[in-house]
Amino acid sequence: MARKKSSNIQLNANLPQDLDLNVNAKHKMNISRYIPSALLRLIYSPKYVSSRITIDFRNNTPFYLGSSNGIPYVDIYLDVSNFNNIDMVLDRMLLDMWFGQPTIYAALMYRKYIPAGQKTENVLFRHILTAEQASHIQKYLDKDNMNKRILVHVTGYFESNIGRITVEQNYERSSI
Repeated sequence: MARKKSSNIQLNANLPQDLDLNVNAKHKMNISRYIPSALLRLIYSPKYVSSRITIDFRNNTPFYLGSSNGIPYVDIYLDVSNFNNIDMVLDRMLLDMWFGQPTIYAALMYRKYIPAGQKTENVLFRHILTAEQASHIQKYLDKDNMNKRILVHVTGYFESNIGRITVEQNYERSSI
């Protein structure tokens, strides 16, 4: 005698009832906790995910030139926003700053968790300056030239359930 198959199959048994796959929702749910990585890679392309991550300067005083015990340094404060439904981990970040010429090449080498749908503020990027770099930056900022520009190129490398994501952004500022 054959057993009768049950017709009450629940395909979404592990998914919560309030699962919102809308990426524009105010409070995003991290769908990467409920969907396997292989399926996520079919749904989200790395290019799409990278387009929904922004690296920007903090609104108030993003740069600070200072000196500690005679050692000059520059602090750069960044805000990283993740507009995806997938958690990200900022693996590392590379930064190039030009004060009229290439002046600073630096790397942020610690990992930072960036939750799905949230903004992580005040990611500190500190770089110790040589005496020549500090002198060049000070001279460049003291010039009364109307065309002085500060160019910044930031490359962020993120890890997620869909793989490695790379985000590159360029900025141009007229002052620090």
